[in-house]
Amino acid sequence: MAKTGGYYHKIIVEECKQQNKSLEEVCNQYKFPQKSVKLLQEINYKSQPLLMKESVVVYLADSVVSSIAYLINKDKENNENKTENIDFSKLATAIIKRKIDSGVLNKSEISFADLIKINIQEKKHIMTFYVENETDKELPFDIEEVAKIVIEEALDSENCPYEVIVDVTLTDNDGIHLMNKEFRNIDRPTDVLSFPNVDYSEPADFEGIEEMIEDYFDPESGELCLGDIVISIDKVYEQAEEFGHSPKREYAFLIAHSMLHLLGYDHMEPEEAKVMESKQENILAKVGITRND
Repeated sequence: MAKTGGYYHKIIVEECKQQNKSLEEVCNQYKFPQKSVKLLQEINYKSQPLLMKESVVVYLADSVVSSIAYLINKDKENNENKTENIDFSKLATAIIKRKIDSGVLNKSEISFADLIKINIQEKKHIMTFYVENETDKELPFDIEEVAKIVIEEALDSENCPYEVIVDVTLTDNDGIHLMNKEFRNIDRPTDVLSFPNVDYSEPADFEGIEEMIEDYFDPESGELCLGDIVISIDKVYEQAEEFGHSPKREYAFLIAHSMLHLLGYDHMEPEEAKVMESKQENILAKVGITRND
């Protein structure tokens, strides 16, 4: 919550300036869940006391991340290494104490123990993902790096407001054949299987999923568990040759395709298929992985 809220608070406020729109208009444009909209509305009006616990945490995370980013940028500008010796935990605690002393948190129900748990990392899109190769076969590129950039772009393109967990498993045709038969009752190998964990009312509509927090969110990290992706390495090579592009492009395509399934998209109907195809191509174009790679 702290990392995601702090990150999106900055992005949304900047979008408001660029588009000359209100915070509410920009939040609606990006389909933010109502709970997140209320949180961002509250921390945007800093002349008022912060009332919600979540707002306090995001407000403080934003302050901590901004301060640390400022110090790191100054270090780079001056070609110094002073930030290497900074105890960031102590710095975060000092910033939090200063905010408490200012009185802005007086009306919120939050303890100091809650405050000092703030995670101060800042990334493009924060997530946990695992790539496991169950075979002795290899692909001629960094499978984790390619998966990471495609997953990140898929999340960003669908405006996912949460930190997420995604598992990617690489197997062979025999392995995915067994899974295809067990889970889909289809007795043949396939290229990719997707196992979504979230039920959406509409694709990539995150409204209301926090009501299912026990089913959808990791209890320890608070991350949204999107689901699992299983890919056949054999099919990556076969289809790359069939379609005349590189194994890297085929692998990235399958990751993008499966991520859209994890985000609620499907291709059972022609119109649905067109939407998925367009979104897949946009994701790959944005990460720079084309048919010519």
